[in-house]
Amino acid sequence: MLRFLARFLAVIGAILFVLTAVPAIFLHSAGTRVAQAATYQQALAAEGIYARLPAFASDLVAHIPASPNQATQSSLDLLRQLTPADWDTLSGTVLPASYLQAQTESALDQFCGWLHSSEPTPTVKVGFAEVKRRLVAPETEAAYVRFLEGRPPCTDQQYQPGGDLPLACRPPAAQMAQVRDGFRRAMQSAAEGIPDTLDLFAQPLTRDQSGNLRRGLTLLREKLNYLEWLAVWGPVVPAALLLLVALFGVRSFRGLLLWWGIPCLLAGGATVLFALPTAPAANWMFTHVIVPQLPKEIPAATLAAVVGLVTAVVQQLLGAALKVGAVLALGGLGAVIVSPFFKAKPQPVAAT
Repeated sequence: MLRFLARFLAVIGAILFVLTAVPAIFLHSAGTRVAQAATYQQALAAEGIYARLPAFASDLVAHIPASPNQATQSSLDLLRQLTPADWDTLSGTVLPASYLQAQTESALDQFCGWLHSSEPTPTVKVGFAEVKRRLVAPETEAAYVRFLEGRPPCTDQQYQPGGDLPLACRPPAAQMAQVRDGFRRAMQSAAEGIPDTLDLFAQPLTRDQSGNLRRGLTLLREKLNYLEWLAVWGPVVPAALLLLVALFGVRSFRGLLLWWGIPCLLAGGATVLFALPTAPAANWMFTHVIVPQLPKEIPAATLAAVVGLVTAVVQQLLGAALKVGAVLALGGLGAVIVSPFFKAKPQPVAAT
């Protein structure tokens, strides 16, 4: 009777192990990565977001609606005339991909560092010293001149000496010295108006009279910290259940291989089964369910980038679960395969 009860408890423990191990693996994979800067840094780099920013800017300008302000509309009309190659040139001169990546990764490090600190509010500073230097550098002026050389000649209506800097046309050669001088003054003025560093959260928090932003950030940190706590301690439950299975069901090394191998094979296989299609499913849902509900004014290039980023992050979160599940399944399968090579514990001979 006691032997039957022990076997029954071992079977229940094995079933509970399978039921708890699968969510524990996914929880550990997500909880140990969702609040880490490296998760998003790798996703941004993998999707080539920094090199694609000029395309985003071009697409964004094309989708900006007309403004009643004539000056604003005139500036937008000029920007809409820039080709993708123009945007690449301007971005590569003033905002190169290497600079954007360095500042973005630094900002992610600072914010995720705050998530794991006791500071009341985040401090995320972005540096603009390199941008200011590039704005007044001779290379920027040379890029502007090359840009104008690819434009058609200006008419008298398009360009007036001493007026706005030309973008849509090429001024007469006799006026280029004056244009270059005006460009240098404009870039110097722009550089002087840019701070060396900017705290991304300083102004929003200062303007938040209701305190909703501060409370939202605090709540986000609390939830993420709790998720990380669950991710660390979640695997303890299935591990304890495996020990109970060994305690009640194992009587030999061969029994240990079987009692642990079969549940591990089932749990690992289920994890792999769920992890493999989840990233494509998330991509499909975002593309076919969420995106059609968004306003049509959102640029297509931006939507494509968001879809790619979401997929890349999901793949990172699930990739670790997939690896753990595969290792667990292969380990369990190996234990089952080699178990016949070990002798079972001899059964006691019944008295006659």
